[in-house]
Amino acid sequence: MTVSGRHVFPGRGAAILVAGVALVAGVAGIHGPANSKVPAAASAPASAAPNCHSWVVATRRANEQVGEKASREVTIKALARACSAIPEQVRRAAGQIQGMKDPTERAAILGAAASAALGEGCPFTDPLADALTVSRTCPLPPLPSTFPYRLEEGELLRLGAVDYLVINVMLRSLLVGNQLEESAQYLILEFTLSAQLARDNYLKRAQRRSR
Repeated sequence: MTVSGRHVFPGRGAAILVAGVALVAGVAGIHGPANSKVPAAASAPASAAPNCHSWVVATRRANEQVGEKASREVTIKALARACSAIPEQVRRAAGQIQGMKDPTERAAILGAAASAALGEGCPFTDPLADALTVSRTCPLPPLPSTFPYRLEEGELLRLGAVDYLVINVMLRSLLVGNQLEESAQYLILEFTLSAQLARDNYLKRAQRRSR
C-alpha cells in the first residue's frame, strides 16, 4: 500500500499520528485476528546475529501471523536474537524474560536493560508506569523526514514506560548505519499499536480485580 500525506494508524481508539509519510509496504495482517499461539520470529543461531534487515523482515512476518494484539510479544521475543545494532543488554533481557508469567517482573527486567542502554535521562523506576513522564527526559531521537513518527500526550498515556524505552532503543539503534528502513519503520508502528492495546487490556483486568 502507499501511504502519503497525514495518516493515522488506528487501533480501538488508539491513534499513532504520522504526518507526511510516503511509504510503500505490505501491512497485511496487522489488523487481523490473533491466533492462540505466538510463533517465534525466525532467527539466526546464537553464534551469528542476523543482519538488521533480515531480522526486521522475519519479525514482521511473524507479527503478521498473530495480528496486532500479540505482535508486541512476538517482537520482544525476537529482540533476544536481534541484529547486533540492538544493545546486548536489551537482547539478553529479552531472552531472560521468556517464560516469565508476572508482567511486573518482565517489565522490570526489560525496562532496566533498555534504560541502561539509553543512558542518562532515561530512568526506569516503576514497571507499571505510563510513558508520559519518562518521555519528558528521554525524548525519541531525531528521525528522517520520511518517517515523522511522533507520540502525542494521549498516546504516551496509553503506552507503558517499558515499551516506550524499547521503542526508543530500537529507533536509536536502527538509525545507526542508516538501518531504519521502510520495513523497520512499519515494525515500530506495529509494536507501538500492539503495546497500547496490551496496556489497555492490562489496565482493564486490573480494574476488574480491584472491584
